[in-house]
Amino acid sequence: PYGFFERELFSYFSQFGVVTRLKLVRSKKTGGSRGYAYIEFEDEDVARIASETMHGYLMFRSLIKSRVIDRTKVDADQLFKNWKRIFTVQTPSQKRALYN
Repeated sequence: PYGFFERELFSYFSQFGVVTRLKLVRSKKTGGSRGYAYIEFEDEDVARIASETMHGYLMFRSLIKSRVIDRTKVDADQLFKNWKRIFTVQTPSQKRALYN
């Protein structure tokens, strides 16, 4: 939901254990959440517990779906690419200034 961004997700999922990386997938045009995120925990057992606990949880009128992805099947560096970058939406005039 709007207002529940990276900082809020990080603090919410930190109750389960140490969150090492988090990436909220956003729309390039609006900057709003696209409705899903990737969270990496320090311990695999903690990730399983968090996934089982949150799967089917009702939060802000939305049902959470979660699952654990095996590390061998995912390129984590590509998945979490630019995960520290703060997202900013550029106005049309800022875009024109970049290309002129």
